[in-house]
Amino acid sequence: MRLALLALRLMVLAWLWPVTQLNSSSFPNKKRHKEVYVGENNKVKHGGRVDLKMKKLDSTKSLLIKSEQLLRIEDHDFAMRPGFGGSALPVGIDVQVESIDSISEVNMDFTMTLYLRHYWQDDRLAFPSSSNKSRTFDARLVKKIWVPDVFFVHSKRSFIHDTTMENIMLRVFPDGNILYSVRITVTALCSMDFSSFPLDTQNCSLELESYAYNENDLMLYWKNGNDSLRTDEIVLSQFFIEDFQPSFGLAFYSSTGM
Repeated sequence: MRLALLALRLMVLAWLWPVTQLNSSSFPNKKRHKEVYVGENNKVKHGGRVDLKMKKLDSTKSLLIKSEQLLRIEDHDFAMRPGFGGSALPVGIDVQVESIDSISEVNMDFTMTLYLRHYWQDDRLAFPSSSNKSRTFDARLVKKIWVPDVFFVHSKRSFIHDTTMENIMLRVFPDGNILYSVRITVTALCSMDFSSFPLDTQNCSLELESYAYNENDLMLYWKNGNDSLRTDEIVLSQFFIEDFQPSFGLAFYSSTGM
């Protein structure tokens, strides 16, 4: 199996030595409230007063349902990729590096926090709009549609941040173009050569691939060429960062995910 492979490479220069609901029967003497009911319009009343908190929750749920109806979520099988059976689906990628949290010479790995953004088109999610404005959703809708199965090669650990909510954003445009962004911290392998220590230079790469699709179904590419990899100024105590650069290639495997 041949898979599209994206990699962002980090070159660092070592310059220091490493440092090794309560039941009313439970209160028989308490006066019971008037009947609480949930009607067809999701109204909740306590003694004739509207429960504002519950009303707010119901309004959020109702808004989500209306959005799903607008996008016709139930009308399609999102287990299949867009354009299944046709040409490969192009998926653009760009990365904003937020921080390099650590580089370990002992474990030969590095930890990085980044914003990973995916761009593709799914005509099944196109919707009518007189203003041509996009709609933004959170992780709840992501679980109901198809999204690219991008993973980090040689990753030891990774997680999506979830404070105060899952750091996931989905933006859908009227023509079906999609932006899917996640904030991730990943620890990945970095094979290091210390033969020139302490004036050694190490090259660490973070590689992205599709887990299940080959180049006939899905093709990853850098959305904005060399400008697809962006960083703020990053300072490390034991290393100088010489360069960040994106690269592209094809990887050959007998199988993936099996």
